[in-house]
Amino acid sequence: EAHGTGTQAGDFRELSAISETISYGRPKNEPILVGSIKPNIGHLEGAAGIAGLIKSVLVLERGHIPANINFQSGNPAIDFENWKVKVPLSLSKWPMSGTRRVSVNCFGFGGTNAHVIMDEAPAYLLSCGLEGNHSSLVPSSGAKTNLATASDTLSNWHLFCYSSHEKGGILRILDAHLDFLKAEIDESPETFLRNYSYTLGCRRSRMEWKSFYVANSIADLTTKISRADSTDIVRSSRKEQPRICFIFSGHGAQW
Repeated sequence: EAHGTGTQAGDFRELSAISETISYGRPKNEPILVGSIKPNIGHLEGAAGIAGLIKSVLVLERGHIPANINFQSGNPAIDFENWKVKVPLSLSKWPMSGTRRVSVNCFGFGGTNAHVIMDEAPAYLLSCGLEGNHSSLVPSSGAKTNLATASDTLSNWHLFCYSSHEKGGILRILDAHLDFLKAEIDESPETFLRNYSYTLGCRRSRMEWKSFYVANSIADLTTKISRADSTDIVRSSRKEQPRICFIFSGHGAQW
């Protein structure tokens, strides 16, 4: 994951350094895949490195490498073939067996250089003899383990949010919803919980007084709601919804 600002001088020097280090000694038919998140979301300046890090974590977990969008032709000064670097032009599966590994480059305006190397979580846990959860959908052949994935352990848990204009209103809402939850349901429990959680969280107004529960079944949720009291209710600060402004500052770092 390159810094990749798209400048003639910057990209040339960055790929030259990658060629002389990471790509050194590799066969030409196994080039380093190099991309950048910047064509997708722009230059986030102080947060640019975090954006590249997030993208790289997703690449490790999903086992797929996204295309570098809007790439039409490379800098003619960059010898992609002999430097053994390649820009992915389409979504592709991770091309090699063994541990997945990503390097993330980030260069600061004042000359600070940062470089992070990340391995996929299953391979790291296996190499250290550790047990734990991970979010890799398809672990690589070098990381086949019996570790539980996050989706295995967390998929049945849902967040249920309730809100009201007044504190006492929360308890009245919970009582009404408790009767609803105890009634006969026409869909599968998992589908119902997923839809119910989504409706409460995304299709209801967010008011000043709030309460929430985390549950993995209808029975679990009804038990927790039936035990509700005023200590479960909190008052949030009332603030206006933030107004979003898009600023395309170029080199205006003062923004």
